[in-house]
Amino acid sequence: MKKIALVGATGNVGRKILELIEERDSFPKAEVTPIGSVRSHGIRVSVKGVEVAVKNIEHIDFHQYDLVIFATRSKVSELYVPKITQMGIPVLDCSSQHRMDPKVPLIVPPVNMHDLGLYKQKNIIATANCIASPIVTVLAPLHKISPIRRVVMSTYQSVSGAGKVAIDELMLQTKAVYTTLPYGRKVFSKDIAFNTIPMIDSVWANGNTGEESKISLEIKKVLDRNIAVVVQAVRVPVFIGHSVSVFVEFENFISTDDAKEALELSPFVTMVTNQENFITPMEAVSEDQVFVSRLRYDTSIDNGLVFWTASDNLRRGAALDVVEVAEKLLTTYL
Repeated sequence: MKKIALVGATGNVGRKILELIEERDSFPKAEVTPIGSVRSHGIRVSVKGVEVAVKNIEHIDFHQYDLVIFATRSKVSELYVPKITQMGIPVLDCSSQHRMDPKVPLIVPPVNMHDLGLYKQKNIIATANCIASPIVTVLAPLHKISPIRRVVMSTYQSVSGAGKVAIDELMLQTKAVYTTLPYGRKVFSKDIAFNTIPMIDSVWANGNTGEESKISLEIKKVLDRNIAVVVQAVRVPVFIGHSVSVFVEFENFISTDDAKEALELSPFVTMVTNQENFITPMEAVSEDQVFVSRLRYDTSIDNGLVFWTASDNLRRGAALDVVEVAEKLLTTYL
């Protein structure tokens, strides 16, 4: 039986990974060890229906594992991943730390699982951003019909993307508005309750935030480096579920009927064809699919389409991507 170490087991994504491993019949039999920081040591999480205490990463001998999964911030991956890969152990990392390394495959399972074997160059597999993954999942079938020239996106990202403390902050601020109790900000620079924040991550030299830059670069790496991408990332007062308004310019004319047919044929996309209907992030929660609605022509340009997407950011683009890659890795390569 294979042995897997899950670092970051107490976080939003780590807990979701454990949940998916338990519920999916397709996941190979494996012994999973939940690992966390010194602050998480001793916290109990459910591993295949059994409550297990989280172990302190500082006391772990990683030589004993066949695969190590990092569901952590980039700083943790930066510190520990090189040490583990030097032991000859493959690492599956869902942070942004290694995504743009040309020797590390960036995998979006519905799109480029065939690149997984490239992990042997550095013993690292990266999974994509929680916006880049669902958007590439939708764009890939359309790109086959006509090459995409440009993508313009405005994202509406839930607070769960910033971790459990961000969920708590939205909840506490919402209560405070109604009770007039004082509250402080720990995660966001502005109030998030009943508000929107048009900045996610710090601003880079080019004026884009780190989040906007990551989304753009990852879409290009996975799908096509020749596609121009521009992103405005916005944090919204939603607990779980990311939505995106997407404007796509193609090299050639693509009809809405052809686009809908291509998306309907994708097993990873649910296409809502009724223009009077649409899917909200709340409806996408606990679903594996990327939902597409309000697809129509962009009449401001030639060869343009516009549509709306919604997906559960803790699943597609996070835990589900990791679990699907781990399944393939364990059954085919390890």
